[in-house]
Amino acid sequence: MWIKSGNDANLPTLCKDKDNSIVTNLASANEIICQIKTSKDANPTIEKKMTDSEILVDDPSTGYLKIIIDASDTVDLNGIFQIAVEIQWTGNKQEINLEDENGEKFETIQITEHTIK
Repeated sequence: MWIKSGNDANLPTLCKDKDNSIVTNLASANEIICQIKTSKDANPTIEKKMTDSEILVDDPSTGYLKIIIDASDTVDLNGIFQIAVEIQWTGNKQEINLEDENGEKFETIQITEHTIK
């Protein structure tokens, strides 16, 4: 998965659990958090939350959500970053496996320089 630095992007993401089953109960989640980091142990470079309307769950039974990236989030970024999503339900939270629209699993996102200045 990749995006251009300084561009708005909506990242459609299929959520699967540790058994590789589609998460179909997104509607009951109290919170969904996405973090984009320079490494797994680093503080988040970008953090998005469902409760802040930065993650959209249009049809929760299909397991898809959309992560909203604003141009200002990536304007000075270039490189490969770790990306993770955690779904939080009452008394339970789970970091999930991510797939793009083509069914490709991903744990990183490449942010490339905007060519036209």
